[in-house]
Amino acid sequence: MFSFFKSKPKRTPHSYHTYMTDLEKYWMLMEDLKVIISESEVALIHYFEDTGMELKKLMDKSSLNYKENELVLDANTKITLWSYKNALKQSFSPDTEVICAEVFPTKSATIALLDAQKEASEITFYSSMDSPFFELFGSSRIKEIMVRMGVKQNEKIQHQMIDKSIERAQEKLEKHATNPDIFTSFEDWIAANPKH
Repeated sequence: MFSFFKSKPKRTPHSYHTYMTDLEKYWMLMEDLKVIISESEVALIHYFEDTGMELKKLMDKSSLNYKENELVLDANTKITLWSYKNALKQSFSPDTEVICAEVFPTKSATIALLDAQKEASEITFYSSMDSPFFELFGSSRIKEIMVRMGVKQNEKIQHQMIDKSIERAQEKLEKHATNPDIFTSFEDWIAANPKH
C-alpha cells in the first residue's frame, strides 16, 4: 500500500547524561561503572583517541579492570574499551551496558552507532557543558541557567532541551564538515572542519 508518511527506522534508544564540567562527568562515569559492573558487562566507547587515553588513565586510577576491543571477558574484567570505529564492527549483546564517554561531533556518527548496536537495550552518552563541543555553541549561557535553577555539583542533567541542543549542534557541525574522519581529538576535528 502506498503511503505519504514513511515511518522512521527503529533505532536503539539513547540518552544523554550531561554534567556541568568534564571533571564531574568523568568522576560520575567512573562511579557509575563501579555500580554497573556488579550487574553486567560494559562496552565503553570513545570517539576520539585522546578521550580513550584519558579513560585508560582514569580506569587505572580507579582500579577498574578493562580490556581493549575484545568481546571475550573474564570474571575479573567486565569492561571493554572500544574506539568508535571498532564499535561499529561489533554487535554487543542486549545484556551489555553500552556507554559512550563523549558526544560525537556529527549526528550521522551517532546514528551509525545506534544502527550498528540494534541488540543493545539503550546507549548512554556522557557529556559536559565545558567540553569543546558544548563551548562551540555557547554553553556558558546554559551553565548560568542551570546554576540559577539550582543544579548541584555532580548532578546529572537530563532534559529534552539539552538532548535537542546536542542534536542541533551536531547537525550544524555536520553541514560544514569537509573532513569528518578525524579521530585524534575534538580540537583537531574542529581545526579540520571549521564551523563557518
